[in-house]
Amino acid sequence: MTFPATYNINYYMGDTHEFKVYPKDSSGAIFPLAQYSSVEFTIAERRGTPLDGDDPTVQGYAEFSEDRTHVACAITPDNSEDLDPTKSYVFDVKISKTGIPYDSVFTLLTGNISIQNRVEPFEDTTVQIPTAPLSVEVTATTDSSITLSWLAPETGGAPDGYRLYIIPYNIAYESTAALTAMVSALSSATPFSTTQTTYDFTDTTAVASLGIASEPLEPGTPYIYAILSYNVAGASSPVGNYNITAGTIAEVFTDGGS
Repeated sequence: MTFPATYNINYYMGDTHEFKVYPKDSSGAIFPLAQYSSVEFTIAERRGTPLDGDDPTVQGYAEFSEDRTHVACAITPDNSEDLDPTKSYVFDVKISKTGIPYDSVFTLLTGNISIQNRVEPFEDTTVQIPTAPLSVEVTATTDSSITLSWLAPETGGAPDGYRLYIIPYNIAYESTAALTAMVSALSSATPFSTTQTTYDFTDTTAVASLGIASEPLEPGTPYIYAILSYNVAGASSPVGNYNITAGTIAEVFTDGGS
């Protein structure tokens, strides 16, 4: 057998480019792919050690056929998100197995990839993390209820919803270090969630690491609140009635006092 063979690809950005690899042994018989457990189609800017600034390697689609006569490979539209049409790339299709007395690796196919950009812009489907909600306002609607309202963020990705937190005020939080620890603890709390831009609190948030259980809001009691935006990419930083840098809290009361 003589591996690797060479195949140069001209790829049109955003399309699906499919090809199949039919390896043969030195007699021309089908190479015994059934003995191999893994296959990889790896795309990179260069062979050998990457240089600073090189794009990360890209894994194209690669699977053994059910009858193990060939390997099916593809550059997919999703791969386009990680490729730069101003650059050229190289690739390898490699099979491997573990065994006795040694492991086996064969590179079946190698070559260069040149990319032609599309006529229409290629849609960027990357989801960005949203930024924090804007213009948060608080209203004490009754002695045992507090309502928050806000505007959706104007930058970052579109939010899928909002997570909200409210805990009893404690003067011990009035420092930069204590506020930082308190806000960090909210990440392990059980938040209230909504897809709307308003929420009516009637109970506090359970924060086990701070020893805070979820309980009904009490009349005339001061509270600290926080709110963040989230989507599938992640969550924004929380904002609320506190200033971590200054180490201060503008606590809110169920009866509207402060």
